[in-house]
Amino acid sequence: MTYNARLLLAGLVILGLLLLPVGQSPAHELSRDQRESEGTAAPPTGTASPPALYLDGRRLEPESPPVIQEGRTLVPLRIIAEALGARVEWNEAARTAIVYRGNDIVRVPLGARAMEKNGAQIPLDVPARIVNGRSLLPVRAIVESLGLNAGWLPQSRAVVIKSSSRTESQTLEIWGYFVQYSERDRKSLNSLDHELSRLDGVALFQYALDGRGNLITTYNPAEAVDKLRAGGKKILALVHNIGPSGNFESQSVHELLTSPEARARAVDGLFRLVTERGYHGINLDLEDVPPGDREAYTRLVSELAGRFRPAGLMVTVSIPAKTADLPGARWSGAYDYAALGALADRIMLMTYDEHYAKGGPGPVASEPWVDRVLAYATSVMPAEKVVMGLAAYGYQWPKAGGPARALPARVARDYSRAQPASLSWDSRAQVPVLKTAGSTLYYEDAESHAYKMMLARRYGIKGVAVWRLGYEESGLFAELERNRY
Repeated sequence: MTYNARLLLAGLVILGLLLLPVGQSPAHELSRDQRESEGTAAPPTGTASPPALYLDGRRLEPESPPVIQEGRTLVPLRIIAEALGARVEWNEAARTAIVYRGNDIVRVPLGARAMEKNGAQIPLDVPARIVNGRSLLPVRAIVESLGLNAGWLPQSRAVVIKSSSRTESQTLEIWGYFVQYSERDRKSLNSLDHELSRLDGVALFQYALDGRGNLITTYNPAEAVDKLRAGGKKILALVHNIGPSGNFESQSVHELLTSPEARARAVDGLFRLVTERGYHGINLDLEDVPPGDREAYTRLVSELAGRFRPAGLMVTVSIPAKTADLPGARWSGAYDYAALGALADRIMLMTYDEHYAKGGPGPVASEPWVDRVLAYATSVMPAEKVVMGLAAYGYQWPKAGGPARALPARVARDYSRAQPASLSWDSRAQVPVLKTAGSTLYYEDAESHAYKMMLARRYGIKGVAVWRLGYEESGLFAELERNRY
């Protein structure tokens, strides 16, 4: 995690791919309190474009785009059916579209308020119609005839269709980062009380390494460990190189990595910590590593794997996101994706801070950029080891210039609700943006994360890592769990 991101300590919300009438959020699966706290931002202003159409994470480009009729979205039948291997015929005499898929035969007559599947009648809210020579059906008809799941993303006006549930091996893992600075800091503990059952594992952000390889506990997370152990969750000791200044220390990590004695001391200390406390492994989060220490960083991960793996313990790493291998790059050059993919059990990618506080305004994690990161990562390392980081925060840049202010997503959401006329949707980045007379705010919300979950499905990665426990909005993990399958 970048240092700016760590200041936010926020969580993640994911929209479920639910069958909904246009303009609704997944309210029927949430309580009233959750609906109030998880409401989406206002829709974009201006002339509405035709709804977009996604199937299993990929955007389809039909000749006749979806349309909205009587408050329902109608989508083209043929392009979806054929993408799923079905055959579509048109019976001109009966003015009926016929779909053949496996042993199923579906008949959809134009203008009728019902369709037929294997002889059984299925009522339709809105009849099928012809647009530009193409048959358009209500989403419900597509779902019920082809055995799909569908949802509606209101801000970006997109229909999202899922062809099947993931297999057991494809089910996404859900990881959380636990942070505690004092006995009075109970944010992450409170989150564990409410969300423990939905987590697969937690990384404890409570340990640091100095330049000599000495292990430092910033705060003993004993209460959290008791909760996690009682819940049967995986526990990782996250070890970072943040020093007394509050920043990642490049010089001390250089001293650590380039000294065989310091590395050996670090490996011994971490192994002793994990085995004595009954943890399941470690998460190595060394940042601002000099590019020249690339081989030394890989060597440390190799030494950890050589010590931990024979004992059945996990070695995971949190590393910066990148779209290509540039060994000389200051922030990301030290991380050899291919080598680390062969050594580590999980690779947590920091797929955020595409734009950051000291840079110019822009998305924290645009959908095209995250797409490129995952495309590169899965081309050089096993997809089943890749874990996508998701940010629940934003940056607010003052119009007068200067660095941005970091805001948790819930605060950004409240700002947006208070100024709906200033809110819009960035259709390229697939994120909300709030532009006022005094500032520009880009942030991540439930809908922007829905697009990233589509990427996770498309690339077949292992899971997601939520930063951080304690600042998530109500209902966040419930939404995430609905999308893990």
